[in-house]
Amino acid sequence: MEIIERLFENENFDHKNIINRSDKIIPLEVLDQIENQGVTTEHLETLGVPVFKYKTQITIHGLFPELKVNWINGYKNLFQNKNLSIGVKYNAIDTLKKKLIYKTCQEHSDWFIRKSCTEYEIHKTSEYFSSKEQYLELLPKMKSFVNHINKELFIGSSGIYMGQIFGTFVLVAFIRVDAIKQENVIPLIENILKDSFDNITDVIVKKENEKRLEHQAWEAKILKERQERMEKEKPLIEEFKKVVSEAGYEYKKDAPIYDGLQLVLRNNFNENEVTVTYNIRIYGKENSRQKHWKWIEFTDVSKEKLNVAIPFTASNLYFEYTKSTISGWVLQPEVEVKNEVETKTEVKIESSDIKIAPYKNAIVVTGLGTKVIKDELKALGGSFNFHLPCGPGWIFPPFKRTAIEKLINKL
Repeated sequence: MEIIERLFENENFDHKNIINRSDKIIPLEVLDQIENQGVTTEHLETLGVPVFKYKTQITIHGLFPELKVNWINGYKNLFQNKNLSIGVKYNAIDTLKKKLIYKTCQEHSDWFIRKSCTEYEIHKTSEYFSSKEQYLELLPKMKSFVNHINKELFIGSSGIYMGQIFGTFVLVAFIRVDAIKQENVIPLIENILKDSFDNITDVIVKKENEKRLEHQAWEAKILKERQERMEKEKPLIEEFKKVVSEAGYEYKKDAPIYDGLQLVLRNNFNENEVTVTYNIRIYGKENSRQKHWKWIEFTDVSKEKLNVAIPFTASNLYFEYTKSTISGWVLQPEVEVKNEVETKTEVKIESSDIKIAPYKNAIVVTGLGTKVIKDELKALGGSFNFHLPCGPGWIFPPFKRTAIEKLINKL
């Protein structure tokens, strides 16, 4: 590991090299391997090209193919320079080996993985302390986690440092692997955890089985509670369906949304008091230019108040909606909708109801009569604007004036 050891010394950094110091053509399969798992110790020992060391990365010289993957280990750790060399941050060296070491330690014991764009290590912390006596009491325990680490198995560091959090202090034991040979991965895991790899694996499997059984028990509990709640809800649902129909509400699929449409929502089921909370929403404007669903009433309903109950959406009939339709318990005044359609054909339009006037580089059509012929105006290419200085109107290019006048004359 002579090359690797030199690279990870904390001194003697190389000067920036703009010129590529090697004209060796690197095969595509070598770059593919780097893109998939970063650089390995074995790569660097066998490439046979100059490798330069900087504070945050190494640069592998040689003529590499075009780099397509930059992200390794969750961060942008690979770079290609203009001279076709490849820059590799230290986090992307022996990445898969580090993952195996760190993940095994975390799953077996109370080590935690800490990863950022500049750090990749495992650590464990002491209890918080605020006095020298507490520090001296915790220090031997924290040292026991790292003093036995065999530094000959890897290149990197381990130790203890003190941190400050919100006026208190904490000791942190850490192990940072910068590079490691494949043959030393399992021995290092055994060295950190002070046990054989077989025993370590057995402990991890046992913990995973316990977690799985706990999760299955939790899921079964939630399912049972949901089924019990639904059984308690059934009488309320059936009784309120009757009230819904008597009040004129109906569950409709893909009902058209219009101004004034009422929708009933179910809010909450209180199994202790056997009550359900419901509220009504109405579609329209409220201190806003944009239409939306707004609350118009909020009431608690119990069995004793069924005669004044507000209709609702049952828990198994959640509402769904698009921009123009809604599926749910709605109150639709069908008579009013029909009258609106009939009014469209019965309204008499006077020529004075519609006016054409110049507006900037266009013309604007205004008046009450435009409401009845809005479809025709839209078909002619008009653009409706509610906030014009002259009031709501349809904007057209000037050459459309003749066509608009013909439309008005026909009506």
